Amino acid sequence: MRADAGRWTFQAGDFNTILGRGLLLSVIQNPAILQESTIDGGDATGRFGPLEVHALGGSVATETGDQSWRVAGLETSLAFMEGHRVAVRAVEIQDGRRPPFGPPVGLRQGRSVSLAGRDRSGALSYYGEWGHVAFRDRKRPSFPVAVDPREGTGAYGNLSWQRGAWFLMGETKRYENFDDALNTPPLADRETEKNDLHDASGRRIFLQRSFSAPDLTVFLSAGRYREGTRHGQNLYGGFKLQDGFGRRRRGSPIKAKISIILNSMNFQNPVPGIPNLRHRGSRRKPTVAATSAGRSTRFRQSDRSAPASRCRSRPR
Repeated sequence: MRADAGRWTFQAGDFNTILGRGLLLSVIQNPAILQESTIDGGDATGRFGPLEVHALGGSVATETGDQSWRVAGLETSLAFMEGHRVAVRAVEIQDGRRPPFGPPVGLRQGRSVSLAGRDRSGALSYYGEWGHVAFRDRKRPSFPVAVDPREGTGAYGNLSWQRGAWFLMGETKRYENFDDALNTPPLADRETEKNDLHDASGRRIFLQRSFSAPDLTVFLSAGRYREGTRHGQNLYGGFKLQDGFGRRRRGSPIKAKISIILNSMNFQNPVPGIPNLRHRGSRRKPTVAATSAGRSTRFRQSDRSAPASRCRSRPR
């Protein structure tokens, strides 16, 4: 159910939402990680010139219903100059139904700040967000640890350039003890793999060229990543073919996507006591994937200043 009242827009029922780029809260349909959750509750958005306020609340359950959370969030953003926006966010997540395995996490309280914008020509854009999560019900460790389990931090940034059919983007990420159960921060890599939020960092450069507006896109990605004590390089490329064929079924366009991925990740994991010995990770064989999408996904993109949302050809 949705209703408008002056400067406010209200929504109630089951809905998807994402705050910013998902560092604190991302409840969306994501088949790549088998995520089909929705928020059962309501939200309200108020617009007052350059100022925008978004509040939400409700409950979230897993697809099997064996675990649930109560969630509340608030986002305030302000547009300034021309094409730039700063935003602050606060989220509170509380365990509802306990997980089937392991102790309950309890209360998490998160906050983040972001800055996004683009130049006057629209060719150059940027986005940066920093977040912090406090796990209020966790106890202080009785012995020294490298990472305090009561706190977590996350940071993500990108800088992109687009002119005509060309798209170039650089990304960086850093996540440390940052899993609040309902967040899906950007991977800074392919969107088909689950993110590591315990201790991970990475940076990459992505290049894409579109043909036939943009039924055919060719892409290349090169990055360097670290997950815990493992680190290595990741290089892949391929193409994506998409064509609606002008046909419709139940009001949704029929699209087909064909992609070829050439991926090589070499992890260097020093063995304790033998500093010169390195472990070489397995090399992935080229894979070919074909998918068909005919169902539309309903979700709310709360950060309207996100540069990638207005690209004519989205990077894979």
